[in-house]
Amino acid sequence: MDQQTLRQIEIPLEELATSTRGIRGCLLATADGVAVMHRNLNDQAEALAALSASSLGIGRRVAEVGGCGALQEVCFKGFEGWVSVVAVGNRAVLASVAYEGCSIGMVMYYSRKYADEILGIIDPEQARALEEREDLRDEEDQVSMRSALQALASLDEYNTPPADDDDPLYREAEKYRSMQETVREG
Repeated sequence: MDQQTLRQIEIPLEELATSTRGIRGCLLATADGVAVMHRNLNDQAEALAALSASSLGIGRRVAEVGGCGALQEVCFKGFEGWVSVVAVGNRAVLASVAYEGCSIGMVMYYSRKYADEILGIIDPEQARALEEREDLRDEEDQVSMRSALQALASLDEYNTPPADDDDPLYREAEKYRSMQETVREG
């Protein structure tokens, strides 16, 4: 990577390091495990870079065998903290080391956020392709949900209130019927 790209990457890496309490350090490494830059990991950086890239490679295979699709991240929990490793496209890995007791959900959220930002810097074309694929997946999810709710609303047993007003399927069918009526009236 050239010096200008490295300077651009410094910003999201620094933002990740300070984004949420509990992150002890973070690093960006190439997909083959060479540390590019890090924050607050000093002696651990080279080993963590190599192990993070390896763990992502193993995780990809596990996700593939498990039928889970393309791997996005792996997370390790130890007695004294967490390590989150996020794919930066197929070009790099971003690892975050966090203390025990941190909000790991927030650590993972920010790790994914800044991994996407870094991918936009190092490979804008791949970042656009991944974003388009995610948008398509969101649209497919919406179509699937709409179809399921439409089928549910058409079932006779959900057109009359159940004895138990707390039936979640009936409530969802009612919401869908209400949405349909609003669209027809509008």
